[in-house]
Amino acid sequence: MPKHSEIYLHIFWHQHQPWYPAPGENRCVMPWVRLHGIKDYYDMAALCQQHPGWKQTINLVPSLIEQLEGYGSGALTDGALELSRKPAEELTSEEQSIVLKRFFDAHAPRMIHPYPRYDELLRKRDASRQDQHRRFSEQDLLDLQVWFNLVWFDPIWLENSDRPLKELLRKQRGFTEEEKQQVLDLQIEVIQEIIPLHRRLHEEKALEITCSPYYHPILPLLMDTNIAQVSNPRDPVPDPPFSFPDDAAWQIREGRRSFESVLGFQPSGMWPSEGSVSDAVCALMAREGVGYFATDEDILFNSVPVHGKRPLETK
Repeated sequence: MPKHSEIYLHIFWHQHQPWYPAPGENRCVMPWVRLHGIKDYYDMAALCQQHPGWKQTINLVPSLIEQLEGYGSGALTDGALELSRKPAEELTSEEQSIVLKRFFDAHAPRMIHPYPRYDELLRKRDASRQDQHRRFSEQDLLDLQVWFNLVWFDPIWLENSDRPLKELLRKQRGFTEEEKQQVLDLQIEVIQEIIPLHRRLHEEKALEITCSPYYHPILPLLMDTNIAQVSNPRDPVPDPPFSFPDDAAWQIREGRRSFESVLGFQPSGMWPSEGSVSDAVCALMAREGVGYFATDEDILFNSVPVHGKRPLETK
């Protein structure tokens, strides 16, 4: 009887959101740090606690870490959060239009259709693009405010009987402003727990955590745009070339400094933005004290000649 081969699996998660706040402002132009914070960033780390010995690394981009800290402290907000907090009866006609357009931004098969009331509201909106404001009552708008913020919670929170969310799922409709505030308050509570959970799992050696360059730039292109033609000679490049190696070094250095200021330790590894690497970037990461980096095999294969040709040229 043949022996089964063992598979040594190590999962490497890359948690990335760009820098959403406008310069000098505390308002994010998109809500994805907040919404993915309650959907992904806590529970994916918490899985370590359910499966001891499971080997995984989570890469936290420094610009994401700082935004999570900002939401947790109340220093950051976003347009969708502001519209969610506003009482439904006080929404202006313009604000109602934004709510009806943006508060269905969710994966419909898993996050809208399974919930009868949320699905009903979607069908009501899509039935006719005319006179939407008159067809949506204040209660409809309030229910929509709640559903949009509710469905982004991971099941680890939705199914927890100690939390109010499970009861709201059963209720389906007729939500109150107080119940909406409970949902929004819990979002911030979850976000506040994300970084402490990662820090604790690292201290318990249950999780390895790495970081990326600070603003998630494509380091090889930041150093020299001509490098694009190494992996694909047909790619157009700027003339004159774009080259800022000092900024590339700052992105690595500031990313690691920012990470340490929040997590309390220097990460030994790094996921370069989009897995992008070059000989110059590898040397730069080494000079900046990065112990190792990770990328994917397609990127590596496209950096190595195969029978005198690049892999992309052999396809």
